[in-house]
Amino acid sequence: MSEISEDRADDPSLEALLSRIERHVVRFDPATSSQLSQCGQALSKQAGVPLAADHMALLKLTNGLLWNGIQLYGTQAIPRPHRNYTLPSLVDANTSLPRSLKPGQQIIIGRTEDEWLVMTQRPDRIIYQEVDCIDGDIYRQASSIRRLLTRLIKERMPR
Repeated sequence: MSEISEDRADDPSLEALLSRIERHVVRFDPATSSQLSQCGQALSKQAGVPLAADHMALLKLTNGLLWNGIQLYGTQAIPRPHRNYTLPSLVDANTSLPRSLKPGQQIIIGRTEDEWLVMTQRPDRIIYQEVDCIDGDIYRQASSIRRLLTRLIKERMPR
């Protein structure tokens, strides 16, 4: 298992990260307080894990996101009929967890081509992980959604 990558002073804000990818990102309307509350309650009941404050801050900027192979789920499913696809909601994505994930400790917040993006509740804090979709190996861990997105975006930015 990898070390947890802690926030760095030079990590951009969530707003700056979204600005960095704005030319090709698919963003959605910000989540409302009501949507956040309903989603948080449903996840707590269904998965035993509430939404983290930093994740809610991201959803207040964009209620889901698609960019360069990264999918982040929002409070609602978002149909993309021209792509014959629906971006699942957080609740839908966590209806049945893959065997490698632990109910009551983890929720899926998104995915890449090969990995689940997972929020894990530990006794002392929340962490974010990139988990292999097939065997459940943890590739990397981050102390915040900002740190996770900083790394994902940096490695996928065109040079």
